[in-house]
Amino acid sequence: MRNTFGTAYLNETYYWLLREGHRCDYTILLFDFGNEMFEEIEGLDCNFVYTSVLGLMLMDDSIAILNYNQYSMLDYDIWVLIQPGVWNKLFTFECIGLIKSCYDSSLIFAHKASHLVSYNVWTKTTRHLGFQHTSLGIGAKCSGCGVFFYYKKSLVKLTQRDD
Repeated sequence: MRNTFGTAYLNETYYWLLREGHRCDYTILLFDFGNEMFEEIEGLDCNFVYTSVLGLMLMDDSIAILNYNQYSMLDYDIWVLIQPGVWNKLFTFECIGLIKSCYDSSLIFAHKASHLVSYNVWTKTTRHLGFQHTSLGIGAKCSGCGVFFYYKKSLVKLTQRDD
């Protein structure tokens, strides 16, 4: 059984970060809409992966993996896909909140006071998003409105036929 750890869309290709069974067995499944073909490429080496905090994201025009650095209490690594199966560690940064989502070179996290904050990994700037809820904080459980649901638009318009 495969578990997904995030998705991304770039240049007419949809990407899934997958883990199969073993803690270290990560792959990227991609679907190229141009030639309508699936392809599987190697994920990160298991020596660099910590499974509880892992996600796929976009870094400008590249696919990247956000990974909790298990050797430091607050650090996260961002690894960029250079070519199929080849990953380069772009940088490490410190984050004191719970990361809830990532999008185009930015992260959304909840800090201690349960406020949502956007953090741009390039500029290292934060921006308060004007939303606070107690179930977003560090002590919050993953239930109720503390859970984030990801909404993806369809790439193809679906219409209902009247037959």
